[in-house]
Amino acid sequence: MALLARINENSVAETRALLLAWRRSSGSPSKEPGTARIFAELVAAGQRAGQFRADADAELIGALLLDAYGGLLLRWMPGEGGQPSFSLTEGAS
Repeated sequence: MALLARINENSVAETRALLLAWRRSSGSPSKEPGTARIFAELVAAGQRAGQFRADADAELIGALLLDAYGGLLLRWMPGEGGQPSFSLTEGAS
């Protein structure tokens, strides 16, 4: 997530354009499976390593992580030509 945050902060205009296009296309984890799938694979790897509960649904968690990050970006996203009101990376390790 920290890497995604750095990418978004370093490319504010591009992030804004992509996020708005995703919203206009009725974006959802079921229509954008790539990122949700990557998150699900990370959760599944954590389950195999004993870092997460094995009975949790990795696919659902992946979709929830994508939704949560998308929601964060919507709150962070500046208006046209503006600057974000908070940092995505401040305090991230």
